[in-house]
Amino acid sequence: MKKFLSLLLAVLMLFGTMTVFSSCGAKDAKIAVYLGDQLYDFDPSMACVNDEAMEVFKLLYEPLFTLDKRGKVKYALAENYRIIEDETQNLYQMEITLKETYWSTGHKVTADDVCYAWKRILDSNETHQSQAAPLLYDIKNALAVKQGNATIDSVGLAANRDVVTITFEGKIDYDAFLRNLTSLALAPLREDTVTVNNAQSWWSKRPSVIATNGPFAIRTYHKDTGEFTLQRNPYYESEEGEADASDIAPAMLETAWPNDSFYDYMDDFDGDINAFMKGKLEKFLTEKVVFYLGSMPVDKNLREENEKYVTVGNSFSTYSYIFNTEKNPLFADERVRQALSLVIDREKLADTLVYAEAATGLVAPGVWNADSRRVSFRSQGGTYIKTEANAMDMAQELLDQAGVSGGKFTLTVRDTAEDVYIAEYAKERWEELGFDVNLQLVTYDTSSWADNDEGGRVVQGDLTVYDDAIQTAYWEGNFDVIGVDYQMYSTNAFTVLCGFTTTMNGNGVVVSEGQDGNNVYTPKLHCSGFSDAHYDDLLAAALAEKDLEKRAVILHEAEEYLMGKMPIMPIVFNYSYYASRSISGLSMDYYGLVSFTNARLK
Repeated sequence: MKKFLSLLLAVLMLFGTMTVFSSCGAKDAKIAVYLGDQLYDFDPSMACVNDEAMEVFKLLYEPLFTLDKRGKVKYALAENYRIIEDETQNLYQMEITLKETYWSTGHKVTADDVCYAWKRILDSNETHQSQAAPLLYDIKNALAVKQGNATIDSVGLAANRDVVTITFEGKIDYDAFLRNLTSLALAPLREDTVTVNNAQSWWSKRPSVIATNGPFAIRTYHKDTGEFTLQRNPYYESEEGEADASDIAPAMLETAWPNDSFYDYMDDFDGDINAFMKGKLEKFLTEKVVFYLGSMPVDKNLREENEKYVTVGNSFSTYSYIFNTEKNPLFADERVRQALSLVIDREKLADTLVYAEAATGLVAPGVWNADSRRVSFRSQGGTYIKTEANAMDMAQELLDQAGVSGGKFTLTVRDTAEDVYIAEYAKERWEELGFDVNLQLVTYDTSSWADNDEGGRVVQGDLTVYDDAIQTAYWEGNFDVIGVDYQMYSTNAFTVLCGFTTTMNGNGVVVSEGQDGNNVYTPKLHCSGFSDAHYDDLLAAALAEKDLEKRAVILHEAEEYLMGKMPIMPIVFNYSYYASRSISGLSMDYYGLVSFTNARLK
């Protein structure tokens, strides 16, 4: 979710260039950008709870294909592909040839890097849990591997220098699979970078050694302040690994932690942002000029006044509350979850947030129903969530049926203006039902810091990276109710709905020793603890059905069933937006992510 951050969490991203802009002839031009949340983890396959992380990953990583703003698949890392079919041999393959490009370390990006990243996602080891795994379930043995029923070497992936060969279980819709490959979660990774630093499971928290294949690379990440600098990857799409000295793109993206002058600035935040929108703001902290905003304050009037300066696009996420059905007995009964959802006026919340829409289901509007962006999954689906005029009476009746007259639980959300606004409203409504709600506002987490690290932090040289409290709590299931930006990952509704299945959710298995001494493989459930045999059957049927129109019918039934069970409570559909008056060359893709690859000062 887009957020205006509280004082101590505000992060400014400053885009500057080390080259000369031909239009002005000035060196080191600085482009100050207000972006959003601090980023604590740089693993693209694990980003499922924070929209801001996806925006940064767009700058760092490049998958095989991308979706342009019209939803058309475009080549990215891939140069071309071909389909191989032999019905007599039941052979169905896709060969993808990579373009010549290099990692930020100067090493060539190879097919091995793609296969490694995908196999890592499909590994059944619970430490490799990723809800992006369903994107790959068409691949031969992919699901069996994730369920612990086959070895990782049996998956239908092979690498030969620049060519990735994918073998499928059978004939599939190849265009739909290509759309899956546009997901940032499937970007390649360098095995030597990940495995060398994975002994302590901190590879994605050691920015100094992370290799990126996108237009930018991580230059520094400073301890204590959370400042980080992105530098243009000079090897991006270069020939023979030679650094490219082109001045097309900004050379430096630098975050700045607010200094003392921020206190004065905060006194008139709305006024300054309003001035920026009208092109009148001359100074913005530390003598930097502001040219771009990716987050704005929760002020409906301010946003509406400046609507003409804002570019709005899809955001493939739904801000939602997840109930932990295992940790707190209150949520074991679906009627309690339904009652808590029933009293939330989503239209009221969306109206205040402006760049949001009241959620009517879990699947966001940008997701396709079948094979065309012109027909969305949401428009063809039902309205499974609505606020009734007598919602409080109906909710109370549900609680009476469940034999619940109250109880205590904690609602955990990010300490940002929009999250807090929604949480305070939910707390008020839920307390009217007789519940005792503790509101827990979090930023970073310290529970998993290594004991022997300096100050309890993860340290690599002069680098320190904190844990994202929401992401950590989500993956560990350490919450009662938690607020997240629930990601869709692709245009395919199957992926997001699959996350609530028992054995296909991407979390892998927990291995233990049985009484006979043999290993016992227990599926690791979604963090909500939700497990339902009928729901599992629906998603298994959807995976087996290769006709996208027929699959959509099954998926609509599955979403309706899931919303009745309500392990996750969708609140609003998020929208991406940005405001910029002085930068040309910006582009927003179908996922609502902004590219600065060709950015220039006007």
